[in-house]
Amino acid sequence: MERLLHRLSGVVSRHRGWFIYPQLVFFGVCLFYAGNELQFRTDPNEMFSSDQGYVRDWSEVQEEFQLQEDLVALVESEDFEKNRQFVERLAARLDQETNLFKNVFYKRDLRSLGSKGLLFLPEPKLDALRESLQDYEPLIRTFSQVSNLASLLSEVDTQMRTGAAEPVETHPLVKVVPALTRIVQQAVESTRRPGLPPSPGLTALFAAEGTPVPGDYLNFAGGRFYAVTCAVASKPLEE
Repeated sequence: MERLLHRLSGVVSRHRGWFIYPQLVFFGVCLFYAGNELQFRTDPNEMFSSDQGYVRDWSEVQEEFQLQEDLVALVESEDFEKNRQFVERLAARLDQETNLFKNVFYKRDLRSLGSKGLLFLPEPKLDALRESLQDYEPLIRTFSQVSNLASLLSEVDTQMRTGAAEPVETHPLVKVVPALTRIVQQAVESTRRPGLPPSPGLTALFAAEGTPVPGDYLNFAGGRFYAVTCAVASKPLEE
């Protein structure tokens, strides 16, 4: 073996071209082939064997009904309110482009379930919701009479002045001061960003004290990531 390796090294040293030039030619052929034939496949179904029955079935369904994968926009920052504001504005823009996008989803909305929506909530959450409604009843009643932040604050100020004779601890609006604070903070955040400011919604009322992440939004990692999903509007089937 040692003598064989010595002879091989001698041949390589004396006839270097026999070994270098063919490799260069082969390298050029590989580059040419890769440049013309190499393709990138982004379909996740390519990771599975096409011989699998469920892969074939799903491919046939996609082809027959022109189904497309959902699009996902992921928002990341350490500012929870900034994330919320962004997904609200993005979802509003996507909802307007009905010819391009459909099925926009970024937060849970029980209203889409009709009068049976509360049946999907666990009992502890229903109990907490009932207590919150009782605590925030004065503010909710005030909300129903106003149409913007200025009129809300004006109405709250009027009720505070009307009940000034009552002890502070028994005033009906005392319990909702944290919620009012969150509403004002969200309004301030809205004015710092372009676009139509989103409504604070009920999350500003029912968010737990010290909890920066509204629970009904599609979020991950404690609110660091917010997501918006949608589907591409299907093109009409060709006859």
